Amino acid sequence: MLDKLRISDEQVRKIAKRQKQEKQDDLDYIQKLQRVRITGLEELASKPLEEYEKAIRKRLSSLFSDLERN
Repeated sequence: MLDKLRISDEQVRKIAKRQKQEKQDDLDYIQKLQRVRITGLEELASKPLEEYEKAIRKRLSSLFSDLERN
């Protein structure tokens, strides 16, 4: 029964290699998410403030008109 529980050195190396690759894949994914987030923030920061004001005023106007109707 103990023979069935033993893991060969080759199996241990394969498991370690797979775990190392999974860890690297996770790190790569996290870095990708961070790049996307930073790019999104840079994109937001590059827009003029007037565009945001205009969008906010339009949304508020829409909300107030909805309130008046109800």
